[in-house]
Amino acid sequence: MHRPRRFLGKKSKAKKTPFTVRNVFIFLALLFFLSTMRTFGGLHSGEEASSIVSSTHASPKLRGYDPLQRAFVSDSIKHTCIAALVSSSDEDVNDLTVALKSLRNLKVGSETKILIFYEEDLTMWHTNKITRSISPHHVDFEHIDFTLFPPFFDPKVEESNWNKRSKWGYQQMIRFWISRIWDHPAVLENCESVLRIDSDSCFLETTEEGLGLEGLGEGIVYRANKLRKDCGEYTEGLWDLAKSYIYEQGITVKNPHLWGMARRFWEEKDNHLHKACLPTFYNNFEITSVAFMRLPEVRKWHSRVSEEPPFGVFRRRWGDAGVRFLTMAMFAEEREIVRTEVKGYEHPCGALL
Repeated sequence: MHRPRRFLGKKSKAKKTPFTVRNVFIFLALLFFLSTMRTFGGLHSGEEASSIVSSTHASPKLRGYDPLQRAFVSDSIKHTCIAALVSSSDEDVNDLTVALKSLRNLKVGSETKILIFYEEDLTMWHTNKITRSISPHHVDFEHIDFTLFPPFFDPKVEESNWNKRSKWGYQQMIRFWISRIWDHPAVLENCESVLRIDSDSCFLETTEEGLGLEGLGEGIVYRANKLRKDCGEYTEGLWDLAKSYIYEQGITVKNPHLWGMARRFWEEKDNHLHKACLPTFYNNFEITSVAFMRLPEVRKWHSRVSEEPPFGVFRRRWGDAGVRFLTMAMFAEEREIVRTEVKGYEHPCGALL
């Protein structure tokens, strides 16, 4: 019977692999891969290995929001994008250049992203003028299509109760600041938080050091400016929607103080106007956490307000300021909100220059 050969003699030596050109190529390719990972997605030189697992050393593009700690970390304004929405009118562009020039009074790092969203085609003259006003900072121009409407809303049949530059332009602006900006790729790829300014805003230098506004700090999801109120037809139905929504969704409001303020405003009515009102944040300036606005429960609420019947943004002109107040009342704890008047900030700015 044939048996397999057994090697009982000398041990065979492993055959050495020659150091060929192919091996050199593989070695160089591996070095290039490791270098690329270090530069674009991995560790920077000098970082500790612990930064891989530390929540405070997450991706610099969009850090995670920890629902257990309810903490969002942003070191300074270098992690805050500055965003504005501008039309193609010469007046609006001129106002925006003043606003951007005034950012010199803000401690803005050279790496701060400045995002200019525009609703119509800007001319080269417009873009050059805007770019020069903030030089040497780079400006990214991002188009927003205002011809897109929510499903089941027919803009040709519906009547607008607020015509400014176009039939639905103002309502689309409101919709953008409520919900669409938080889905925009430029924001998701670059911003931990968004500092919003209007085209006719400005920052006035009040001290030798300048304003020195910082981005959102640890545990803060929203920095608000002054409190205002909206009354009458532009709030009709919004409070009822908010109340029914938290009941339907089984939501326990995170900020009873703000929610109670909204209830009192609505029930007591304005003594002079004799109309029901809602408190608002004066949010032509605000700093908002992107991660917070991307929370599923926040996005669902925003969709309910701006994308679904009764289409109050389009039919009633519900304002983004009032919606922002209710959003923070529902989903942000009091300790997560900074509510202080921003010294040196003016809106509108034109009368002061």
